[in-house]
Amino acid sequence: MLAWALLCTGLFAALAVLVSNDWGPLVDLDRHLAGRPFRLTSDHAWLRHGAQAIAIATHPNYVLLAAAFAAIALAVKGYRRAATWTLIVLVSARVAYYAVKQVV
Repeated sequence: MLAWALLCTGLFAALAVLVSNDWGPLVDLDRHLAGRPFRLTSDHAWLRHGAQAIAIATHPNYVLLAAAFAAIALAVKGYRRAATWTLIVLVSARVAYYAVKQVV
């Protein structure tokens, strides 16, 4: 399991470096894959508004708040170890979120 985690971390780091350096083939792939959805949402306002609503609902701060409530509920129910792990994952994810934002 640790080997898979290390492999995924290495692949993610390599992808982050390629993105930050604007690697040509990756940029071309991004433009190719994004063209059709962009045109679709440009032509249909209802789809664009739906996508914006989903983006707002799944904003990292809202997800963090929901998970914090879950951790509090776990602690109140007596599942302190699960609550602690939930908070550890939340803090780790938030630190990684800002670290990646700084790199890319």
